[in-house]
Amino acid sequence: MKSFLKIILTAAAFGLAVSTSLAQPPPGGGGGGGRGGRGGLTIDQIETAVGKLTDVQKPKITAIIDKATKDRQTAMESQDFGKMQEINTEMRKEIRALLTEEQAKKFDEMPQGRGGRRGGQGGPGGPGAGAPKQ
Repeated sequence: MKSFLKIILTAAAFGLAVSTSLAQPPPGGGGGGGRGGRGGLTIDQIETAVGKLTDVQKPKITAIIDKATKDRQTAMESQDFGKMQEINTEMRKEIRALLTEEQAKKFDEMPQGRGGRRGGQGGPGGPGAGAPKQ
């Protein structure tokens, strides 16, 4: 009986630990700390891709990202996915206008939207996900 209780308590503790870790936002995004929200572009991602941003560029880009995040949330609530695409396109256009020519080239090479972060064929969430490798 004691070993059965130990198993139950261990399973419950493990379940709690997993659910707690899943509830926390990923580093650098999602929770607002990295700016951009779910699936959005973050200032950290931009700086990683294009190089160091100036003290003038950072607050302007952050404001653009914040506005786009709010606009996307509104579009999401009304399930206007076409509007979400327009918001993302406009956001990228506004950010690009603030970058130097060299930074803009690197910015254009960044993956757009969620597609650049998903796995391809057989990758996470793609065809064959969960299938055994041969």
